[in-house]
Amino acid sequence: MDEQGSELPPVVEEDIDPGFADVVNKMSDAESIRQCIECGTCTGVCVVQDVYPEYNIRRILTKAALGLKNEVLESEEIWMCAHCYSCISRCPRGVRPSERIADLQGMALRRYVNNQGVKHAKAYIDSILTYGKINEAKVTINSIGYQGLMAQGMFALTLIMKGKAPKYFKKGITDMDKLKPIIEEILEGKA
Repeated sequence: MDEQGSELPPVVEEDIDPGFADVVNKMSDAESIRQCIECGTCTGVCVVQDVYPEYNIRRILTKAALGLKNEVLESEEIWMCAHCYSCISRCPRGVRPSERIADLQGMALRRYVNNQGVKHAKAYIDSILTYGKINEAKVTINSIGYQGLMAQGMFALTLIMKGKAPKYFKKGITDMDKLKPIIEEILEGKA
């Protein structure tokens, strides 16, 4: 059983990629995710967990250490991290949990996983590449689509009525031709 008392599905050998933890470990200079002693400090200080009690950064890292590659990379959970770094400052083993989550997010993007988190990250990147800044309205539409926007109904309408909704038509920054090579270097991991 997990912390919420629900049954966990059985892990079968076909689901395990024994080299996955090694790949994740090579992406960062932090201590190995296998150094985690499962003390729960990361989850205990997590600001996201205050809002979404089902979010458990320790469980995500444990799954990565066990080699559950597909389960981790296809999970919506890896996209919930606020990257506030509270877990990093308190981890007694130097695992740097939120950096590991960022590594997992990058892997999911490169694998073209098609979940809501990846759609949002791609929309965010596309906005920067197109405008040199974030166009919140287009990022929202490209992330959740018009149907998702309609499902937000009252929230979106309230924003519009209060003049708080982001403008759909925004001008990009000037000199995008100078910015694009810098962004592309970052995306390629060269910077």
